[in-house]
Amino acid sequence: MNRVINVGGRRGIVQRKTARKGSLLSRRRAATSTSPGTQRKKSKPELELCELLMQRGYRDFVCEATFHESRKWRIDFLWPLQRVGLEIEGGIFSRGRHVRPAGFIGDCEKYNAATLAGYRIYRIPVVKGWQNAAIAFVQREKLT
Repeated sequence: MNRVINVGGRRGIVQRKTARKGSLLSRRRAATSTSPGTQRKKSKPELELCELLMQRGYRDFVCEATFHESRKWRIDFLWPLQRVGLEIEGGIFSRGRHVRPAGFIGDCEKYNAATLAGYRIYRIPVVKGWQNAAIAFVQREKLT
């Protein structure tokens, strides 16, 4: 979408570089940003926790692991031997995907399917001190 502006008596056309959040253009960009079969880009909290777990010596987890045969659902952190998963729930205060109706319903469907498949899924909201809660969970569950 182009916009005509008037700066210092000169008229010019400015192209909008970024798409509005939730617009058709932003959804198209998101859909085509990675090729099929590749992992999606990890969020900042996911990267932080992954690095923190590695620093603390935890190695048996898998990031972005799929658990369903026919759906492409992924769990942020999965310990396959213990069948335990950890989901980082971000965007709570910015009205992110996890708290909007369609995203919330989709997450419920995913968590129910994981439970039926024999996994225990724990959800950690990204709020103050969330890293400590995630590490405490890993220690409490005795995950290696």
